[in-house]
Amino acid sequence: MIDPALLHSFIMTVSNSAIDSFLSLPLPAIVVVVLGISSVIAVITHLVLVPWLAGRDGSKMEGFQSEVVALIGLAFGLLISFNAVSVWQTADTAKMAIVTEAASLQSFAYELELLPAPRGEEGQALLRQYVEHIRLVEWPLLAKSQAHSDRPDSQKQLVAFSRTHGHDAMNAALTSAIDQRVLRIQMSQYRISRARWTVVVMLAILLILSMGLLHAQHRRSRAVGLTFVALSIGTCFVILFAHGRPFVGTNALQPVELNELSTRMAADGAGQ
Repeated sequence: MIDPALLHSFIMTVSNSAIDSFLSLPLPAIVVVVLGISSVIAVITHLVLVPWLAGRDGSKMEGFQSEVVALIGLAFGLLISFNAVSVWQTADTAKMAIVTEAASLQSFAYELELLPAPRGEEGQALLRQYVEHIRLVEWPLLAKSQAHSDRPDSQKQLVAFSRTHGHDAMNAALTSAIDQRVLRIQMSQYRISRARWTVVVMLAILLILSMGLLHAQHRRSRAVGLTFVALSIGTCFVILFAHGRPFVGTNALQPVELNELSTRMAADGAGQ
């Protein structure tokens, strides 16, 4: 007997992996796939569904009102906007966390330079080790939602050093960096819920179908209207997919500030 909980966990893992693989595609590939799907739905609506529901001449849907299309379009626009706002807020929060984390670590590095030898050199070595762990070990895990907020050994060693040899400014800078790291990891695990996606997709399909029924009696107008609607809906989904997760895909956030900090510390270490 299969455990339902294990089956649900397996399905969730596989689906999340498939979604992440899709979001990791180059942006042109995402555009082709999304616009292709919306175009296929529009073609099926134009050639199959509308003639089936309204008749070949559209006479069965003479009373279909434009207000229906407007209401569905309004609902779709509102929900797609809510999703877009949520996606962009998450990306902005993640970006701010990265910048603040790097700035806090930079402040910590400046404070280390004021410590007498050999404590300053020891602290700088621990800081370099911690930054390299973030860049090389932790960062790739963000895209896979596998990064955890548990403190790595390099961070524990740095905290122990700061508490033993540091002062209030050093401790405050390191605490800020640790807090922003936790926030960054939390943002990496953000996903738009399946319920939201389901509702938006259903509304998109209904919008295409209603547009087709509105122009059931005019084949050319129907083809043009469906083309515009399909392209518009596809464009909305492309934008969401391109920014769906802050650490996945073409627009994934990179450790630019941390790379600069690592380069600066390596240069300072070589000069000593």
